[in-house]
Amino acid sequence: MLAKENDAIAREVEEMGLHDPTLEKAIRDLERISSDPKVIAEYEARLKYEYDQAKKI
Repeated sequence: MLAKENDAIAREVEEMGLHDPTLEKAIRDLERISSDPKVIAEYEARLKYEYDQAKKI
């Protein structure tokens, strides 16, 4: 989903990831996260929780 928003940037990042195992793993994780509705919902819930906690301070 995120990668589809800007194909040029996505291609460049993927090319960089071909030479960096850490970046390659991050790209795979991003692809998994951005394509799984359950993971997206969990991520959004986590962000909401963190935002709510920050507002209490």
